Amino acid sequence: MENKVGFGDLFSSAVNNFKKGFKDCFSVGLKYYIIPTFILSLIMTFVFGVYRIGFEKTLGFGALLFLLFFIIVSVFLYIFVEVYLVLYFAGKKKNILSVSKGKVWSSFLFYLVFAIFVSLLFLLLIIPGVVFLVFWVFGFYIFVLEDKGIVESLGASFDLVRDNWWRTLWYGIIIVFFMGIINWIASSIFSSSLESGIFVSLGTIVSMIVSMIINIFVTSFFVEYYKTRKKGK
Repeated sequence: MENKVGFGDLFSSAVNNFKKGFKDCFSVGLKYYIIPTFILSLIMTFVFGVYRIGFEKTLGFGALLFLLFFIIVSVFLYIFVEVYLVLYFAGKKKNILSVSKGKVWSSFLFYLVFAIFVSLLFLLLIIPGVVFLVFWVFGFYIFVLEDKGIVESLGASFDLVRDNWWRTLWYGIIIVFFMGIINWIASSIFSSSLESGIFVSLGTIVSMIVSMIINIFVTSFFVEYYKTRKKGK
């Protein structure tokens, strides 16, 4: 039987879950992503001169290597936090940190394959890319929560969305729109300070904090949506 849950109900549930889990989730995001990534960005800023702070600096070979290291570490830390959020909002909190760490490499492979598939679809035509991006919206959640393979997870997501493609698209547009507004407002507060170069570090960490808060809520919403679709199958 189809599980009729509207956007308002999903949003309300997501807000409640967000409030209940914010302390735990933000603490993990702060400890495992924001702080280490911020420290690495400070090293690049003040030691290697990767960023412009009032004047242009030459990007040397050592800085390029460190930049590559920074990107790789940041990606894996982000994936770890994302796995944690999915498990947390799905109610799978037993040994959640160790379970999350154990899924990082496989989750990285998922994102890599997912990015290749979507990129190829967008290269063919934009419309197929959008269509399958919506069909596969639950793919990562299924991959993490149901321990299915990458292709199998994408197929399972396709089945969940198949009869609700337009609804899923609009839900995604609404969430992205409102979260984008929040991010824009927060970012614009520091825009003038960033131009001076004095508060680059402050602006960076504020941006990371805002992005993490938004990510926690978005994950809360779509995990809740995923659970309602599973119940409706």
